[in-house]
Amino acid sequence: MINDIGTRFLEGCLDEQLTKIEIRNAHSVVLQSSTGRLFTTSDNKLTLHVHASSIPGNFPTNDYEEFNGLHVVGTTQSGWKLKSFVFLLRPLSYMPKEDMAIWSMEPFEVELQRFVPDQEQTFSSYDALIDKVDCLFELGTTRMSPEGKASSMALDWLRVETELANIQLHRGDWQWSTVRLEAARQELSAAELEQEAHLFLRALSLRMGRRIDALATTIKHGNVEVVQLGALNNSMLRHSGNTPLIPLIIRNGLGSTFIKLSMDYFRSNDQSTVLRYLYSVWDGELISRDNHRLQLAIAVEGLSQFINKSAPGAACTQAELNRREEEKEFCRLKEEVLALIETIDTSNFVQGHFNRLKNVIKRTSLNDAAPKIKSAGESLGITFADEELKCWKSMRHGPAHGDLSKFDETEADFWACLSMLYRMVLRIIGWSGPVLPYGRYAKYVSRPDSSDQPKQVLNLSSVSEIRIQS
Repeated sequence: MINDIGTRFLEGCLDEQLTKIEIRNAHSVVLQSSTGRLFTTSDNKLTLHVHASSIPGNFPTNDYEEFNGLHVVGTTQSGWKLKSFVFLLRPLSYMPKEDMAIWSMEPFEVELQRFVPDQEQTFSSYDALIDKVDCLFELGTTRMSPEGKASSMALDWLRVETELANIQLHRGDWQWSTVRLEAARQELSAAELEQEAHLFLRALSLRMGRRIDALATTIKHGNVEVVQLGALNNSMLRHSGNTPLIPLIIRNGLGSTFIKLSMDYFRSNDQSTVLRYLYSVWDGELISRDNHRLQLAIAVEGLSQFINKSAPGAACTQAELNRREEEKEFCRLKEEVLALIETIDTSNFVQGHFNRLKNVIKRTSLNDAAPKIKSAGESLGITFADEELKCWKSMRHGPAHGDLSKFDETEADFWACLSMLYRMVLRIIGWSGPVLPYGRYAKYVSRPDSSDQPKQVLNLSSVSEIRIQS
């Protein structure tokens, strides 16, 4: 399981004494060698202190001087070798009698490594602590009551097997969940296992509707054990408290199937367009509610444009072919207008005004994204209702032009747009199972006060698989 250092880091009680620490510049020149301390502050920031001679000019007194970007290596009192990269270096206190100062650093990430000589050669393993997740778990744990007289079953495990690893996700009893990967083959390297873990976290992010990163990891390979601590403020990595972006609800018993399919897609599309748009929406939530909604509308539009460009031949709908022809006709008309303008005598006009007019015409396009979104849906076998497109427009146009006055009135529009985005994503990754839209929230998918079934229960298995490579 995860090393005790990772747990103490998340609990905010990490405190490791450094018996030796060296600070080096980009050219590996040692600027200082002394002792120090690695610990978490009261606000959960990972911090390095170094006790160093206050030689004038050896360390900067300004955060933006050339000494920023320093490499730090050291050894802890418990025998771990430390490696880190430091962005900020500040003088904390000065002891004139000893001619010593305490310098405070905020590392981006810290890596700790040790050799365990008595450990048997086993398959590589990867353990991670992640922010708490609560998805549709498939396996349970039997628990006895405190009196030992009754037992209960709690669904809190998800297991996934790939060609490279056996993966287990546990909900956890604290503020974080745990992920464990065991290599399926002994020859699998630690780097390959770590890459498999990253694919799993991307798939889990899609399942949970928010970016999920490892807060602390332990990687074991042979006799080497490596601990990595993500030194960003833990609270910034966690959910901001806004309404969670839980994806379209997938029926029970299909969690592992969905995770494996998502991992396969991200394995083939490591830097996929799909992933970039999803991250823009998930990360937008951490900035502000207004930005969050605008990023969602932009993602729906951008992903639709990507789909239309990537769907030639049979996958390209007649509506998209017609739209492309309309764009060509519009471009021809624009060129004729520009040619006509050039024949005008401009001696009676301000030249700047005339040039501005030409530039406006040059930049003009049909720029109606609604048909593009509708066409993209049709390419994937999805029919977007006109009312859903109205929801998208209400989310897109006002915020893009600085009008935030109606954000509180667009809650249902938000969920309708989110439903549109995830339906497209699920089709792109090749999901062919049942999907239930946000019926409770999206007024144009189903009514919250209705006992009827949602208007669109998508059974994508009835549509031939469409997989767009990006």
